Order: sequence, then C-alpha cells, then structure tokens
Amino acid sequence: MIPPKGAATADLHPERRRPERTWTRREYKGRKKPLNRLLIVTIATVVLFVGGGILAPSTVSLSALQLMLPFFAVLGVASIGQHLVIQQRGLDLSVAGIMSFSAVIVSALPSSQAGIGETLTFVALALAMGFGVGAINGVLVALLRVNSLVTTIGMNSLMLGITMHVTRGFSQQAPPPLNAFGVGKFLGIPLTLYILLVIAAIAIFVLAKTTIGRRFIATSVNPDAALTVGIPLDFYRVATYALAGFCYAAAGVLLAGYVLSPTVFSGMPYLLATVAAVVVGGNPIGGGLRGSVTATIIGALFLTYLGQLVLAVGFETSAQNIVQAIIIIASVGLVEAGRRIKFEWIKFKFWVTSPDVEFRIRTIYTRTLTRLGLSRLLDVSPETRTRWRTFYLRMKKRLEITE
Repeated sequence: MIPPKGAATADLHPERRRPERTWTRREYKGRKKPLNRLLIVTIATVVLFVGGGILAPSTVSLSALQLMLPFFAVLGVASIGQHLVIQQRGLDLSVAGIMSFSAVIVSALPSSQAGIGETLTFVALALAMGFGVGAINGVLVALLRVNSLVTTIGMNSLMLGITMHVTRGFSQQAPPPLNAFGVGKFLGIPLTLYILLVIAAIAIFVLAKTTIGRRFIATSVNPDAALTVGIPLDFYRVATYALAGFCYAAAGVLLAGYVLSPTVFSGMPYLLATVAAVVVGGNPIGGGLRGSVTATIIGALFLTYLGQLVLAVGFETSAQNIVQAIIIIASVGLVEAGRRIKFEWIKFKFWVTSPDVEFRIRTIYTRTLTRLGLSRLLDVSPETRTRWRTFYLRMKKRLEITE
C-alpha cells in the first residue's frame, strides 16, 4: 500500500515540521485588540442621551427626536465627505461655501412653482457643482501641491462670494417638490435620514468590500507602499475631494428642502461641525490610520443632540461652536501629547537597555551621595546589593526593545 504523499514527505523530512510557536510577553500583549473606537463613541452617545434625558426630558421626546433627525442627516452626509478628506491626510474647509451655494441653486434659481422635473434638474446641477468644485480642490492639492487648508479656505471664500452675488443677500424659498421631500416621512422616519443611510451604506461597502476602497485605504495609511505597487495616488486624492464636494452639495440640498428658505450663509454652522464629527468618531485628524465611517456618523448624532441639549438647558447658540472647538482642540492636543509621551518612553527604554547604563547609574549614585556627605549609605550588605541588581535586571528585561 502506497502511503499518502503528505505522510511520506513528513516521514522522510521530519526536520521540516514546523515547531510550535511560543509567544513572548510583548508579542502576546500586542495581539490584544484595543477597544474599538466605534464602541467608544457609541457608549459616549448613549451616555449623552441618558444624561440629557435626566437634565432636559423634553429633548428625548418623540417629537423632539423627529425634529432633530433631519439636521442629523444633513450633518451626517456632510461629515462623510469630510471623513474621506481627513482619511487622505487633508482637511476640507470649503464645506460652508459648497453647502450654501448648493442650497441657493435649488432655492433661488428655480421658479417658485417649479415642478418635479425642473426641481430634479436643479438638484442635479447642485450636485454636479459640488462634484466639480471638489475636483478643482483635488487638482490644486494633489497635482499642484498646494496646501489643503489654503486651497479649501480660498475656495470657501470664493463660493460664499458667488452665493452673495447670485442672491444679492436675500434668501428664497425652495420649490414645493423639494420642500415636500425635505419634510416628508416614511414609516414615521424623515426621508432625509434615508438619504443619509443610503450614502453611508455605499461609502461603507465601497471602502470595505471593493478593490477601489482597499486602494483608497492603502493610499491613506501608507502612501509610499501604495505608490510602490503602482496605485495612482493623485487620482485617488482628486477623486476624494470630488466625492467630498458631492457630499457637501447633497447636504446643502437636504438642508434647503427642510428649512424651506435657507439663508445665504446656511452652510456656515457645518464648517466646524463636520470636523468635530470626524474627531468625535475617534478618527485622527492627521489621517494615517484606517477610519470608520460608521463612527463618524455616530459622532454626527452625538453633536446634533449635544447642540439641542445645549439650547434646551438655557445656553445660547454660540455655545455649540464653543463646545465643538473645545472637542477639536482637546482631541488634537491629546493625540500630540500621546505621541510625545510615547517618544519619551521609547527614549527612556533605549537608555535603560543600553550596555553601559548600569555602570553610569552606579557612578552617578555614588558621586551624588559622596557630595552630599551621605557616603555611609553606600555601605550596604551583599544581600541588599544583590536585591538591587536583581530588580534592575528584571526591569531591564521587561523594557527590552525587541521590535
């Protein structure tokens, strides 16, 4: 009987068998997964709703939540665009201008009695405008290497100026079909929330399940490696800004449909809020790590309810901007402080594990006690000296850098 091929190979070459893997303490600790940022922001949002229900019970009533959901949908759609840009190590501050001009296109340009066909035409025009302006931002950032902050701030001012020129400073009412959609509900849920869910589902699916999404993640997490394997970085960056502009324009259309008469600067409150939503979701502003669109959307819900709660407890509207600014500054500060602490900790480990550190520690200790007139403390028993050395060797082994 002929033995199976695999068995014969194993018997003839026993030395090729793979030995069992023994994990070191450091490797075992590295395998432990940290708390997911999605779980953290979800817990924080639940705690906020519970605390808000205690402080102001009216904010968690059914009517209050239904009034809040459309604004949450607007912020969520705009935050998805900001999330994409931040994932690509950028920052888009043209949110306000694109949203404001998009709202003007669908409210000031159509006739007051526009039908469904005319309304859809101007909605498509607004979305195309957002996509085109975002693409221009991407070309300036990716191809001409202009700083993203400078580019998007300039574009934001340009779009606000065009908005003022078109409207002459006066707001107009959105056409009836758009307003009916903005305030409409299906199964008791605002239609604007369905738009958010559709856009979010598409973004999550593309990023997680498609080759384009995996390449997008690669260009943001490790651009050098992505460039090495032939991924066109500039194309993905231009596409990122274009899709972000599309999201801002869609948010502006939803906002115009819900509020009926959007102001000339209706997008200004979302300039800071979109960045804060990404930050609250646990996504680093500097990019470089894989972000979570779902966490960003929950961050938008957190901020929307927080704004409603701030007004309900008696603060002014300006308090919302203050809270959002504190969130952004605190998050950036914590990240930078964490990086600094990690750097100093690595320096300390290198110092402790250097070959001559034991001699230097002993020399410094001896000289210091001698100068202070405490040389009698140097006369310790051999047992104490052995315990000190054992403690030092254990600490050195624990801190030994094996990466």
